[in-house]
Amino acid sequence: MKRQTGRWNRLSSYKTDIRDIVDGKVVTYHKTDIVEFTGNDIILNHGGWMGVTTKRKINQAANQFGLDVSVYQRKHEWYVATKAVTFAWPARSNSVVIDRVTGLPAFMSFAEMAHAIGKAA
Repeated sequence: MKRQTGRWNRLSSYKTDIRDIVDGKVVTYHKTDIVEFTGNDIILNHGGWMGVTTKRKINQAANQFGLDVSVYQRKHEWYVATKAVTFAWPARSNSVVIDRVTGLPAFMSFAEMAHAIGKAA
């Protein structure tokens, strides 16, 4: 996964807070925890705010902390790209959980994953 450079590679402090938790960090934008990561998992959360700035903040946090994940939008739908797979962000979910070791989304059935991957292709 290509690292971003310039203004995209680090979080700004504008309405953004980074705090330590046990075995990881939480990045909050406004009042929404947009990225949480531990040794095992990465949790991405738009909190219902699927805007350009939320997406950019998620990507900046992922880049700054070397999380090997990015979010992009195509035809009004959000996608998540990891080191293992690219999949559509589930429409009925504010958040996705990704296994840090495998890069695969957690708590998705094989059918859901196949459908999400098919939409991202």
